[in-house]
Amino acid sequence: MKTIVDRIKELQQAQGLTNNEFAEKLGISSAALSHIYCGRNNPSLTILEAIYQKFPNVNFNYLLKGQGNLFEADQKVNESKKHIINDLFSSIEEFQASDKNVQNPPMHLIDDKKSSKENEQRHFTDVNIKVNEFQVVKVALFTSDGRVFFFTPSAENPFL
Repeated sequence: MKTIVDRIKELQQAQGLTNNEFAEKLGISSAALSHIYCGRNNPSLTILEAIYQKFPNVNFNYLLKGQGNLFEADQKVNESKKHIINDLFSSIEEFQASDKNVQNPPMHLIDDKKSSKENEQRHFTDVNIKVNEFQVVKVALFTSDGRVFFFTPSAENPFL
């Protein structure tokens, strides 16, 4: 039967920490940890509290009494993730099955000139709506030859 000291060592190994790193993380000296590991001292409440705070996913029933698993919370999360993934895949399969039953409507040809005019009108409408949301202070125009032109709106032409 494992002792509490054995289970603390198991936690350290599971975290991949050296004795010095583990002691530092718990806020104790490496000598104090060594004394616990060799049986000279028992783990104090302070050390158990430090483990609880630094390793919140540790199952304290396991750490104190040896009941359950070291990282029981992680196992519950993994089981929950498996359940979610299974639900997701079944939903995808249902969607694919229902998608096969849907027929794609025929595509109609659209006059390119009419379409581009509608897009231009929508674009200008969007710009006008957005301009009304704020006040234009200055517009800068940068040309490919390196020149810069600044336009400042006036009362006669509020947009430029």
